[in-house]
Order: sequence, then C-alpha cells, then structure tokens
Amino acid sequence: LRAYAVEGHGLVQILDRLDAMLQRFHPRGFTTLCLLLVDLAAGTMSVANAGHLPPLIADEQGARYLSVRGPLLGVGLRRPEPTEFPFPAETLVLLVTDGLVERPGQSLDEGMELLRATVSHRQDLGELCDELLERFGRDQGDDIAMLAMRRL
Repeated sequence: LRAYAVEGHGLVQILDRLDAMLQRFHPRGFTTLCLLLVDLAAGTMSVANAGHLPPLIADEQGARYLSVRGPLLGVGLRRPEPTEFPFPAETLVLLVTDGLVERPGQSLDEGMELLRATVSHRQDLGELCDELLERFGRDQGDDIAMLAMRRL
C-alpha cells in the first residue's frame, strides 16, 4: 500500500493494485480497506472504500457514517471512483476495524450505531480512543485498530 501511494497512484488505482496482488498471491484471501486522502488546503477529503466500515464523522451537526462503499479486496470487481467530502475545521474523523464493534449475537449495524452514539466532535482524541477501547474493546476475540483525527 505504501509503495503504491509513494508512486503517486490515486486511491482507486491503489485499491486495484492491492486487489490484483491478493488475487495472484492469496487467491482465497479477502480483506477490507478504507483509504482517505486529506487536502487541508481545500478542506476536503477523498474516500475510497473496499468493503470496510465507513469513516465516522463528528461535527456540530452530530456523528454520522459517510456513505462510501466498494467491493472487498481480492474479488476482482470494478471499484467506484473516490467520493469527495468537505472536511471543515473542528471535524473529527474516526476509522475503526470491525473488531471494535462486532459482538456475537448482535448485528454489526447495532454495534456501529452504539459507536456512533458514543462519539462527539469535541472529545479529546486520546481520551476518546481510551474510552472506546474501554467500552467496546474489552474481551474482544478480534483485532482492533482505530485512527482518530481532527482538522484544526
């Protein structure tokens, strides 16, 4: 992923190259990925999703998931172009893996809704991550990764 990004490929081209690599070297493997390209000067972010949980955005209007979808990596399907979203000051963006919100006996949508209802755009990023790990990450059998950022 880093090599493709350093070479200057666009978001969809990066996903296409990763998809081809998985098909060739891991033909039975599938994975998900969500890429964001932030343009601070323009105040925007472009998002390309490959079957991953969408970014959670929190601002003065509340918290919501961005509507971005795309096929898993490893299946060889055509990908939609990246979607551009505004990224104004004081907006919080949270990316997580499903290990944070997925629970046995509970739908993924329920876990995502609980996460959405927990996040506020004014929270300190370190405290937010600690709170989410404490609330959602205890006794999880799956890996958890999370990235939180705020545009100042």
